[in-house]
Amino acid sequence: MLKLAIETTTNFGSLSLVENDKIIDTVSWSKAKSHSQVITSNFLELLAQTEKNKDDLKELFIDIGPGSFTGNRIGLNFCAAISYGLSIPIQTKNSLEILAAQLIKNEPNKNIICMQNAFNQKIYTATYKIENNQLQEVTAPMVCSPTSLDIQSHSYALGNGFDLYKALIPKNSMTFLSSFKGCDHHPKSKDLAHLCLNQSSGKIAWNQLEPLYLKASEAEEKLKRGELKKALSGQYS
Repeated sequence: MLKLAIETTTNFGSLSLVENDKIIDTVSWSKAKSHSQVITSNFLELLAQTEKNKDDLKELFIDIGPGSFTGNRIGLNFCAAISYGLSIPIQTKNSLEILAAQLIKNEPNKNIICMQNAFNQKIYTATYKIENNQLQEVTAPMVCSPTSLDIQSHSYALGNGFDLYKALIPKNSMTFLSSFKGCDHHPKSKDLAHLCLNQSSGKIAWNQLEPLYLKASEAEEKLKRGELKKALSGQYS
């Protein structure tokens, strides 16, 4: 059975093909251009490399965020189009649990705190633990300031938000945090695929697919503050 994992929530995109519950190939790229300009060509390249046909796809895996608003929408639209066209189901995971899934094989005896850059000195964060080779959520995904983190037990920190905002994390919390060597700081389709295969969640149809947005977009924030209106009025005055 052929399956496709789709990751576009950061500047780093990737697609992985899975056959008989094993990843057979992955294509990755860095977003020098918009994901929309390369995702279809990379998908076709992946099919060509593996000599597979898109019509043989039976299931899709997708990262629903949180992350880049534009990147997220591109991945979801791409996923929905394939699901609709082939009448195949979708399984979803969030970007923070995909990051944490990198440590499942290691099964550390510490909590895993994932932090992704939410911009404007904010982070998307969630806490997980691993028991019996299964990822378990301790605290649900949320958006907050690094200054508000209150960590009271030794934990591993993953994600680009940790290094970026380390100086803003309170000192008493920093004493409990350490990084795990060899981990990626952004979610990847191969980790998404492994998580979906090992911890299957409910499958949905293309028209049930929803992004995980934990805050308003930058444009929406500017609109609330009246900055966007001022910029537009100045442009046309």
